[in-house]
Amino acid sequence: MNRLPATAASKMGLSEALAYGSDIGKMEPAAGEPKPRDLLMGYLNSSQIGPKLTALGYFYGGKKADISVVQSKFSDSSPVPKCDKDDDCGWTCDIPKQGSADKNEKESKTIATVGDFARYCIEPSMTTP
Repeated sequence: MNRLPATAASKMGLSEALAYGSDIGKMEPAAGEPKPRDLLMGYLNSSQIGPKLTALGYFYGGKKADISVVQSKFSDSSPVPKCDKDDDCGWTCDIPKQGSADKNEKESKTIATVGDFARYCIEPSMTTP
């Protein structure tokens, strides 16, 4: 976690937060060490952007029982890292198109803050009981 960006001034893509969170979640802790979820929970309120986004990324595709954890970050106005267009950082998520009768019709939502990431990327992915 210490090697992840500390501020939004450093480059980091959405896919990095999701991949790192997922990879950490799959790790088996040594005897007596904290479980990955417990470790990542400690980073949800980090002042450093990389660890905070990675901790949220852990919940992508997770359990509905954890939705309240993700919803607690909806008001987080910390900006996500900005990258050059050539970097293809991908700070967008597809969300249901507002006003559309077709529930499968999607539109891209630009993610500007940690709260946007939690609301538009992580929470909608949480479907398992």
